[in-house]
Amino acid sequence: MTRFNLQAILLVLILLALVYFVRPNFPKPQNVNTINNNIDFTSVKENFKSFIYSTNTTKPDNINAKSVVIKRLGDGYSFLKVGTNQRWPIASITKLMTATIALEKFSPSQQIFFNDKIIFTEGASGGFQSGEFFTAIDLVRSLMVVSSNDAAMALAEAYGYQNFIDVMQVKAVELGMRETTFYDPTGLSFLNQSTVEDLEKLVKYVFDKHPEIFSFSRERALFIGGKRYLTNINEFAGQSDFVGGKTGFTDDASGNLISLFQDLSAGETPLLVIVLGTDDRFGDTRRLLDYFNNLRYNRH
Repeated sequence: MTRFNLQAILLVLILLALVYFVRPNFPKPQNVNTINNNIDFTSVKENFKSFIYSTNTTKPDNINAKSVVIKRLGDGYSFLKVGTNQRWPIASITKLMTATIALEKFSPSQQIFFNDKIIFTEGASGGFQSGEFFTAIDLVRSLMVVSSNDAAMALAEAYGYQNFIDVMQVKAVELGMRETTFYDPTGLSFLNQSTVEDLEKLVKYVFDKHPEIFSFSRERALFIGGKRYLTNINEFAGQSDFVGGKTGFTDDASGNLISLFQDLSAGETPLLVIVLGTDDRFGDTRRLLDYFNNLRYNRH
């Protein structure tokens, strides 16, 4: 009997020792503030948005464009992406880069001269005449309102034509536009090519660094040099929700259009719509806006 009691006591002591020395290492309790600080609410919010909206890669049946994107410019979230990495002749969308380089290389008041060579440039002229002078800023405005090829050539010639093209290409590389090539400042060349994804980078840069470029493109008409009245060729110009954009057309490229619109659901962030290679650029853009609004309505 005594021996049994001793064995029982010894077993109890062994169990107590195990409990004391081999305790599981449970984490210390955290207070509510500590737990909240460890949660990445931005990530949670983005994951929720991705659940609510998923990028569509199928072009709507009523859209003619070869390449299309609808996205928020601020956070870069895309609602529709079709053929966005396909290279395409960009035509006068080139002038977004031409205007950018002009603002970065000339003072706004610098006088730019027009000669016969410039005036004989193919395409939209803006009514310029050989022997005239206009300020650099007025020529940038004419690029955005009437897509003047003469104005683009005058700016390039004033800097040194090939040097200007080289600077355009260098800026493209700086912006990460790796699928973009520039061979002239007008967009007449078939070799001026880019992708929607590259153009998104250019639009973001212009919007952030040179917002006046898009401001010019909103004007229904303008008067430059005290002697030339120009009427905007963009059908969206003057529209209350239109933030800015750029047109483009050649026979090779067909119709191209970059447009920024106010998106009241996203605060200050505009909605970017790009269509490349379409015979109805304004119609396609309107239908894409309807697509976006229907998508947003159906998701709420």
